[in-house]
Amino acid sequence: MIALTSAVATPPGKQRSVGWVEQRLALVWFPDGLASQDNAKPNALNLSCSVPESIVIRRNNMTNANMQTLEKTKDGFSEDLFFQIRDRSFEAVRQIAAQIQVGMLEEDANQMAIDTLREMGTRQGWHKPYIRFGANTIKTFGADSELGIRLGENDIYFIDIGPVWEQYEGDAGETFVTGNNPEFQRCAQDVKQIFQQVSDKWKQEQLSGEALYQFAEITSQQMGWVLNLDLSGHRLGDFPHDVHYAGGLTTIPFCPSPKLWVLEIQIRHPELPFGAFYEDLLI
Repeated sequence: MIALTSAVATPPGKQRSVGWVEQRLALVWFPDGLASQDNAKPNALNLSCSVPESIVIRRNNMTNANMQTLEKTKDGFSEDLFFQIRDRSFEAVRQIAAQIQVGMLEEDANQMAIDTLREMGTRQGWHKPYIRFGANTIKTFGADSELGIRLGENDIYFIDIGPVWEQYEGDAGETFVTGNNPEFQRCAQDVKQIFQQVSDKWKQEQLSGEALYQFAEITSQQMGWVLNLDLSGHRLGDFPHDVHYAGGLTTIPFCPSPKLWVLEIQIRHPELPFGAFYEDLLI
């Protein structure tokens, strides 16, 4: 059994019930930046929501009815539009990457990502963008970056975005390298290869979410990397997906259906402070 642990502290006075995924869904974009539920402007429309206790699915009482519930979509769900949002999300990653330059501060890159997504027509995200440079690439989701990190001439960075367009969620993450450091290049290539091997295993053997991440951990170790098991996949679809299921892919003891679940792979060097990230839908 792979344990799912939280890398994000619970805010004071809040009861934690559904794990780290609630931290992703607590963020809403406003025209002048990002705000959380705790500091949202009074005149802003906060579209994030809490998860009713009745639909927090526990592994121990999983039934066929439960599985249908957590893989549910809203009435009128358009798979074609959902996939257009997926494509738009990866296009946004490419546009953001094209603007990142050697010498740029990570904080400036994150603001640029917000500006780029706004220019592409989104005003909200189911999680805020994360641009991580250098040693910050080993940080898990929701963890604060070390401040003042500039991108070097031979460096590694990743982009992780979760925009919402037309009430459909996007989720895209990819790693990039500046210069010609062979270990950085291998890391960026291997994270995509691990993703593909896990995805292929899912297609060929109909593995459960739990088994997929067990396989991902072993595959990462065989390739010389450490897998971050705090980042363990999730549902995706109509916004917000947590009304259907707010847990991780690694917690489900059945084979996830296609086009509903995001496979996240984050690896790091076993000794040195750098890593890589890649995510996409299981298709």
